[in-house]
Amino acid sequence: MVVVADVNRCSGCFLCCLSCSYSNTPEHEFNVSKSMIKVTSRVDGGFDIEVTPECFNCDICVDYCYYDVLTRGEEV
Repeated sequence: MVVVADVNRCSGCFLCCLSCSYSNTPEHEFNVSKSMIKVTSRVDGGFDIEVTPECFNCDICVDYCYYDVLTRGEEV
């Protein structure tokens, strides 16, 4: 299973990034730059989500995504 993103639902809250960085860094710090999920804003007001190759599918980001943007899905 891999993390799948529906960018049309994203509000840009960064909870996925913050939970990833806290859970997967030795320092346990909330730091979006150390996250394996990258959320960027688009010109049209929406957001893009990239799951980096370093992601090992721990799914902590899915657990903390309150808008159901991130889900577990089949690898394509």
